[in-house]
Amino acid sequence: MLVSDVRHYFDLPDGVSNSLVKLAQQQFDIVRAATTRLAGPAWETAIACTRRPGRSACPGFVVVIVAPGESIRWTCPSCTDGGVISGWPDTVVDLRPTITAPIADPVACELSVGALALMRRAALLEGSSERIVCGAARSGPSRATVVGACDEIDLLIDALSAESDHEPNRTRRGVLDGAIEALGAALADGR
Repeated sequence: MLVSDVRHYFDLPDGVSNSLVKLAQQQFDIVRAATTRLAGPAWETAIACTRRPGRSACPGFVVVIVAPGESIRWTCPSCTDGGVISGWPDTVVDLRPTITAPIADPVACELSVGALALMRRAALLEGSSERIVCGAARSGPSRATVVGACDEIDLLIDALSAESDHEPNRTRRGVLDGAIEALGAALADGR
């Protein structure tokens, strides 16, 4: 079990090991996902486990819960890796919504976990768009569902379109464009 304070991963010095950078990114992703929802039952995120038991990628996805006392507990049901993260309140990875009212007319869209992993790294996501992407819940072997209000999904499409326009890699641009198309179709169905 990994017990960490997320503040220790901010401002890592140059030259740190790649494994530490990957661990920091995993911890940031877990906090961002966990803080998109109010405290409640554990839920399975679209964040793939980064463990490699027996030198093979773990097929599991991270399950999170915000525990009492402002700590986040996470685990992978496949390999039983897990931990507790503290120090996240009021940091840049704390995505708790300021308004806690339920979404009036939610729009749901199923996307691939690969597309969501790419979308989590999008530089132009902020606010509700970032919460929608980071709060995706796993819905199938390689799929996850994002949920948001119509205007939030519209803002997400705009942000992803801008990100796609600046993406030099054709493969990643194609993945973003596919996600934009799926979100647009879900938005059209939801209106």
